Amino acid sequence: MMHFFGGGSVWKPPYDETGMRRATQWTERCFSYWYVRQKKGNLDSRRDIALFLDGWRPGDPRKVLLDSGAYTFLTKNPGINDKALEQFLEGYMEFVLQMTSGPWTGAVYGYLTFDYTRDPAKVFQMTLRMVKSGFHPIPVWHCVADPYWLEAYIGEGFRLIGIGFLGTRDERNRTGRKQFLRRAFDLASKHGVAIHGLGIAGGEMFAFPWCSVDSVSWIRTAFRGSILVPDVRRGTIRKVHVSRDRACHPMVPSWSRLDPAARDGLVRQAERYGLLWEDVQSHGFHRAVFNVRSLQDAMASLVHPPRIWERVV
Repeated sequence: MMHFFGGGSVWKPPYDETGMRRATQWTERCFSYWYVRQKKGNLDSRRDIALFLDGWRPGDPRKVLLDSGAYTFLTKNPGINDKALEQFLEGYMEFVLQMTSGPWTGAVYGYLTFDYTRDPAKVFQMTLRMVKSGFHPIPVWHCVADPYWLEAYIGEGFRLIGIGFLGTRDERNRTGRKQFLRRAFDLASKHGVAIHGLGIAGGEMFAFPWCSVDSVSWIRTAFRGSILVPDVRRGTIRKVHVSRDRACHPMVPSWSRLDPAARDGLVRQAERYGLLWEDVQSHGFHRAVFNVRSLQDAMASLVHPPRIWERVV
């Protein structure tokens, strides 16, 4: 399973994309076109792409997944007009062309379709429009939609399909999510289709046979004062609040209240990553490094095939 870490490096040097790459040796990144075109201060995704792929050569393990930024586009522009919609689409396709026809061509794992609406029929037509324009996007089926549309993508010959829950009523409904995922993987297994998970950051990451996933939990959790503690055996990813200067969310356990053995275990884990525990407690960058390394360890520990998903649901 490939894990594409999304989100932007928003720290000042040396806590930037280069610093993260040196600290984590990450090889898979997801970049959103929305942020490529929305340069703001230290948040500059185009710069981050260049830093992440600095020195890339054919055979290099580093890979990037390109996201249209459709979800952000949708939430920030609820009443968008057709002209602005076309401009965004044209800009995204131009960006994809730049990435897939230049020196980094072999670094592009894939690029997601422009799923700017939750209307599955419109997303389907948009995807076919991109195909007719010479593109080969990864289609996206948002699980609130009828599985007919997932079957329609399979019928069109797509072999890698993205599925997600953003903006759907089942985004936080665990029971509903499992039902949708079971249905999706049932269809995928019957047709030999690979599945990419959009924003998959919980225990579902370990419970289903994903081809790849992307998430931004590593950075969001870090900036909110917490670290991620995956447990592959149990199929869970816990958050533990460790920050000294950020308030603890009432639903997130605090490190200070864990039993001594658990606290010592996290301290030793940070030391294995080359981090001082005091730094993890005091700076979001170091918590982000911890989170990336922790998730990388979890991915690496999946030596055997993921648990059979029929038994999980």
